[in-house]
Amino acid sequence: GGSAQTEQGLDAGFIAGNGVLLMNMLSAPSRVSVERGDGSVCHFSVKGIVPNTGKVQEVYCE
Repeated sequence: GGSAQTEQGLDAGFIAGNGVLLMNMLSAPSRVSVERGDGSVCHFSVKGIVPNTGKVQEVYCE
């Protein structure tokens, strides 16, 4: 679990227990920050993510 925010501090969605983040955004952010359930924070770039595919796309949060 955890929560995600854009670089502007906007809510980007909630991360399910299995690690899936569903984002419904009006415009694509360049970077998303994820607050993990243990209080740590990681970031990932949205570059390369294709919108509206209806498929799971993998990213690495560092």
